[in-house]
Amino acid sequence: IGGADFAEMATNYSEDGTASEGGDLGWFKRGAMVPEFDSLAFSLKEGDISEPFRTQYGWHIIKHHGYRKDEAHVSHILVKVHTSQKTLDDIYQKLEAFRTAAPELGFQAAAEQAELSINRTNAFRRGQSTQTLGFDEGVNKFAFEGKINDMTNIRTAAIGYYVAWISERMPAGIAAFEEVKDRVDRNWRNDQLNRICHDSAQAVYDEIQNGTDIDKAAKKFNLTYNTPGPLTRNSSIPGVGSDPRAVGAAFALTEPGQVSRPVDYSQGCAIFKLLDRPALDLADFNEKRDSISSALLVSKQQEVLARWFDNLVARSEIVNNIDRVAARDTL
Repeated sequence: IGGADFAEMATNYSEDGTASEGGDLGWFKRGAMVPEFDSLAFSLKEGDISEPFRTQYGWHIIKHHGYRKDEAHVSHILVKVHTSQKTLDDIYQKLEAFRTAAPELGFQAAAEQAELSINRTNAFRRGQSTQTLGFDEGVNKFAFEGKINDMTNIRTAAIGYYVAWISERMPAGIAAFEEVKDRVDRNWRNDQLNRICHDSAQAVYDEIQNGTDIDKAAKKFNLTYNTPGPLTRNSSIPGVGSDPRAVGAAFALTEPGQVSRPVDYSQGCAIFKLLDRPALDLADFNEKRDSISSALLVSKQQEVLARWFDNLVARSEIVNNIDRVAARDTL
């Protein structure tokens, strides 16, 4: 990507739950990802960076880190395709039909009938994110407290609507050394780099406290001082990304000229200086307030309707009269 650091680009621009980890998906077996992603992940060579390609989740770029046995290790950048409300409503209706049919037909057959795709996660631990959903606390709790073949209600995520199903639960145990050695090595290296970054930032901060301008203090230690344009709380800060610890520290500054202490975040350590803080302009919010309110209302109505329907089905005695109707029609 033009010589840029892939992990930094993923942190700054990816819309996947792995962005804070530089887009790193770790090791996974063939078949763990959706077909388009899986096919490319197992065809690239170590060090390759793919052309942009599309899956149901949006546009991806993959960087390949290598293979071991039957597993691949890649990082990716995801840019999502934002779906229209009509399309989301259609998906919701399909999921409702699927959930009605699943108890009788089975999860896979009902998904095929409703023309819905099934994405299987790798095995994951309590509190750990998955490749498809990132970290969903409700689903994570459901996965470890539910029973095999249990199924959730329709849920909402960045990918749209989905239903989770417990297909398998592996017994607890100690992971093999081969499975964790790369992660342990990566975590150790990251800890060392984070310590170096923090110590360097602390030296710059001490220099600033002694009266040196922030840009001169950065130059003294061969570090970069950038002045980005105006930022909002949803902005990605150039060179830093959208890590909430960094963004929160920047917006905690209240007076022009104020300098933050060194702030550790996912990709290093930063110091912020507030140059200006314009008064809040609510004009844009007021223009969009009605559409935001309508979208929230529709979402909540669908959620309540789904709960009502689930409760109705659970309390109903369902009788199949198809054979009786067919016999009557033949008389």
